[in-house]
Amino acid sequence: MVAYPACLLLRLAARQVNTDIDLRWEILAGTAIVTIVTALLAGIYAVRSVRRIEPMAFFRVTPGPLLTKWFGLPGPRDTYGRLGIIHCDEQPAIEVLEILAPVPPGHGPPNV
Repeated sequence: MVAYPACLLLRLAARQVNTDIDLRWEILAGTAIVTIVTALLAGIYAVRSVRRIEPMAFFRVTPGPLLTKWFGLPGPRDTYGRLGIIHCDEQPAIEVLEILAPVPPGHGPPNV
């Protein structure tokens, strides 16, 4: 909890100028509750701001030497990717290019 040490530091600062602050448990508990509620609401609001991811295109990609090494593959294999736009508060905010690492043989779903 950040609220409790902050209150103690403020009390220590007040003592430096010959003033004492009464830190009853009710005040400390209230400070902690306000801090937790503020953090939770900020997190919920941040998650809600990303409303929509709009796909623009889908690709089949054969990785070159650099991407093959990045994926840890022995050689190039087809994989897939997509281009999209992330909308925040109904406004286009971020363009995204995502390329998925190929699934190694024997690690994907069984062929049906």
